[in-house]
Amino acid sequence: MSATNSTNSTSLANPGPPIHSQSQSPLFHLPPELRQQIYIHLLSAPTPSTPLHPSLLATCRRLHHETSPLLYSLTFEAHPTLLTSLPYYHTRSRPVSPALTPRIRKWHITVRLDVDARFTHEQVREAFTGCEELTVEVMQAMYGSCDFGVLGGFEGVRDVRRARVVGSLGDGRYGVWLEKRMMLGVGEEGEAWREKEEERVVRELGEGDRGKRFDRSWRLGPVVGGRDVWQWNR
Repeated sequence: MSATNSTNSTSLANPGPPIHSQSQSPLFHLPPELRQQIYIHLLSAPTPSTPLHPSLLATCRRLHHETSPLLYSLTFEAHPTLLTSLPYYHTRSRPVSPALTPRIRKWHITVRLDVDARFTHEQVREAFTGCEELTVEVMQAMYGSCDFGVLGGFEGVRDVRRARVVGSLGDGRYGVWLEKRMMLGVGEEGEAWREKEEERVVRELGEGDRGKRFDRSWRLGPVVGGRDVWQWNR
């Protein structure tokens, strides 16, 4: 008898544990409402004591059908450079497969105002137009040291059901305007952004040597004793 036939005979003689029908699973004997609470516990925002369990979706087709809407209703993080082509949930070191990106409808992205953008306006528009929710969190190393130029790509995003722009935004005028603009329909332009004179000065003086060349009278107050704060303690 060949080795192959011997292996087949052994596998037939010892078929392993039986595969039970899904209808025999205690989990599916529970009411749908109770199962939903279990899924929420396993797939909600992870903590050190309660990690995320996405492998639940691979258990069987019925579980995948019942749990995938919950998992993909969560807010995923967009990569600060690669945007939605390398999404992740909670932990950047464990990214989600890009093949699953079309299922994700809620996004959060952190944007640094004091760092040049690594993406184009077109890439931003294609990544986020039409999503259900988009939160843009704005950061900068020193308040008032730069303008909103890095956010220019988001001005072309459209058809977002709920948009939020939060973080280091000065008086918040631009953030409110950008939220409304991203929630416009495709092809709509809406009202153009109208910057104040002080904001224009900051934008123009801030080009190049960001953090020093800005409007001191607006950001830092009047010059004291003929010397500004940049000259003190030197």
